[in-house]
Amino acid sequence: MNKGKLSKKNGELIVTLDDFPAVPTTDKNIDYLFIMMSLQSIILMEEDIEFPSFLERWSIDITPNENNLNNNKFSLEGIREIVTQLKTRILEGKTFIKTQVIYEDGDPLPTIRIHFFQFIKKGEYIARFESSLYPFIFFVYEENFFSDERIKIMWDNSIHFGFMEVLPIMNLCRVEFDENGRLKPLKELERYCHNWA
Repeated sequence: MNKGKLSKKNGELIVTLDDFPAVPTTDKNIDYLFIMMSLQSIILMEEDIEFPSFLERWSIDITPNENNLNNNKFSLEGIREIVTQLKTRILEGKTFIKTQVIYEDGDPLPTIRIHFFQFIKKGEYIARFESSLYPFIFFVYEENFFSDERIKIMWDNSIHFGFMEVLPIMNLCRVEFDENGRLKPLKELERYCHNWA
């Protein structure tokens, strides 16, 4: 991350960083990992999450099967659809998502894993510190994770690489529904939509 754009908004100096590494957890991108940790702390503070706190975790996979490929599941709409299907469960606490991209053994196409983190009043698991979440939020990605070959295979199968490349760097994202029961924007994911528009 060597590039930043300076601008002024309401008289304040703003620095916009948009030269993100493909994945944040390799040794040469460790500075970006620390930025992500700081952003996560800000997000949790803004949502009034305090530690220790009771936490439930689960995940849902979008696998590269024919049904998911043909029905546009490898997209923002696909993620929104899955989240909406879990509305009843999500409303039981303050729920966040974090996306992960994985390649199962020998599979040429990726799987999107959506991790759910729900902060509740009473439960079995206690997250004593924010750092208790790190192993479940900051994933280790190999160097050159999005190789030219993998990118080509995604495009060849109608998976938009511009969408996929933001999933490893997406911040923890609050999931909320409006008063009419409609899913509100997934802000931490949708802020990158210019990458795949």
